[in-house]
Order: sequence, then structure tokens, then C-alpha cells
Amino acid sequence: MTKNHNPKDISRRELLRGVFCRQQNSKDTENINVNSKVEHKEPDTEIDFRSGKSALEKGDFGSAIKHFRACVENEAHHTSARMRLGYCLYKQRKYIQAKVEFRRVLHRQKNSNFTNLFLGLTEARKGQLKNAFSAWNRFSGSRHGAIQHAIKTQQTVLRSSESPDFETAADALEKVIEESRYPFFDE
Repeated sequence: MTKNHNPKDISRRELLRGVFCRQQNSKDTENINVNSKVEHKEPDTEIDFRSGKSALEKGDFGSAIKHFRACVENEAHHTSARMRLGYCLYKQRKYIQAKVEFRRVLHRQKNSNFTNLFLGLTEARKGQLKNAFSAWNRFSGSRHGAIQHAIKTQQTVLRSSESPDFETAADALEKVIEESRYPFFDE
């Protein structure tokens, strides 16, 4: 007299007898057989990552956000995807969401120059002077002298002004970043 069991309905006695284990083993065998048919399929995470990079290169930030978001949902510690997601959110002026993503990257890669630079820009765009300066002060590297100089200049301008214009400061820094051909995402 064999019952067809739902795993939640298994009694302790049946569990001890191994009914659940036998059912689980048969399900695992079925999963292996199904998965062996698609053994050449690429993981969704990498497909989403490449699609996101392609959309980003085309300037299609909305599509890139969708792909990078799917990527980090599948693999939470994919810092490259999360960094790009934060950048795309920043470019779409979704500063709170961008800040969250940049902070998550920094949790895993504290010395990410790119992330500190754009977290500072995000904070500046939100009018958070202290947080912007804190992020920018973590930006380092001798090969980025023009960017470091622009950061120091904007910090001086913002500190000395009675009513600082955060948008102008962020725009000026972004212009220097563009002109310096900063190696996005390589660090």
C-alpha cells in the first residue's frame, strides 16, 4: 500500500523509513535527464551580462538596466554587472537606486575607483555634499591626475560657495571624465 506523498505531508515515521529520500532521488534523476538535453546552453547570467554590455555600449540604458538587473538577481555577487547597473541608473537620473547599487559594489570592492567616482557624482546630484566628498576622497591612482584635479577643484568650489550648485559641479566633473577617456569598469 504505497501512497503518493507531498513532501509536506510526510510523517516522521515515513521520513525515517526513507520514503522522502527515495522520492527526492527519483526527482534528482529526472532533473539530470532533463538538464543533460540542454548541456550546451549558456547560463542566463552571462547572456544577460553580455546583452547588458551591448545595450550600454549603444547608449540604451533602459535595456541595459533590465539585463544587468536580471544578472544580479541570478548572481548577487556579480560586481561587474552591479557596477554597470549603478552607472546606467545614474545616467537615467535614478540616483537613489544608483547609490544603492554603488554601495553594494563597495561592500565587496572597497577600492573600486569607478564606483567611488560615480557614487560621489550621485551624491553630488542629490545635494549630499559630505557624502560626495567622502566618496571622491577614496578615488585614487596617479594615472587619473586630471580627474583627481577636477575633483579637488569642484570640492573647493562647492565648499567656498554659500549656495553650492551641485549640478554644475557634477557636470564639470563628468566633462573631465569624458575628456580623459577614463577606462570605465576596468578597475
